[in-house]
Amino acid sequence: MKASTTKEIYLQSAREALNTGNYAAAESNADKMIEADPQSYRAWFIKGEAAGWQTTGTNNRFAESTADWINAYQYTPKNKKREIGLQIQESAGKISTAILTMRCNNFKALQDENCKTGILDCLAMINKQFAAIRDKTQINLYTAALKNKFAGILNTTAEEVGRAINDEFGEDSKTCVRLGRTARTHTKLSWEHLIESTDCCLTLLETAYYLSTDDALCFEICKNYIDLANLTKETCSGRHTPKKYRCIPGSGIPGSPAKYGPEEISQWERKKDIHDPE
Repeated sequence: MKASTTKEIYLQSAREALNTGNYAAAESNADKMIEADPQSYRAWFIKGEAAGWQTTGTNNRFAESTADWINAYQYTPKNKKREIGLQIQESAGKISTAILTMRCNNFKALQDENCKTGILDCLAMINKQFAAIRDKTQINLYTAALKNKFAGILNTTAEEVGRAINDEFGEDSKTCVRLGRTARTHTKLSWEHLIESTDCCLTLLETAYYLSTDDALCFEICKNYIDLANLTKETCSGRHTPKKYRCIPGSGIPGSPAKYGPEEISQWERKKDIHDPE
């Protein structure tokens, strides 16, 4: 069998495996193609996409994708660079969105500080890899549209977790347990879990607001921040506490974080007014 025919088989097999979601096979065939032809830009592109889609919570392979796509672009003929650039942009956007969504789903399930940190680390990693691609290829991957998509994912994540917090601790909850004269008392553990979950959600909303350039989305982010901060302030202070949301004497519960205070909430009210469509 001719060498050219063998390479065509490797490349075609890699494409077919990629299209059917068999990413390990796609990467394996792309590797064989690269071994036969180290400057095969199409094989480098497939290898990068296949590696990215194999990312898991414990094995992030997006940096490998970046290196492979840079090779793909550098080996691409001049008359094909625009085409491969658009393909890299599309693939990088889809894979990075999927990785961020995976992190956010993990946070929805556990609602803790480690998962929130995982989301922020993921965003930093994406930014770093996009910068590496831009520096080597001049392709701008971190577009306003993609930033708004990321901001929307963070906003939806915080909103869904906030809704769960409201169902558990809010005024209309059947299992409502409020700190105050007319309510059963939270345990210290339940209060701390509420604060941790809410702190994480508000941090995600702050990050979403920083990323977003869309007025309607910014308005929604501000509204969600205010609603969640107010819910937590009310839940943990009790309606009948003279000075709301301070340390409850004898409860062993610490005082409130500043981000739930009236001054901070007022700042978000002003931000919301700036983006108010009406």
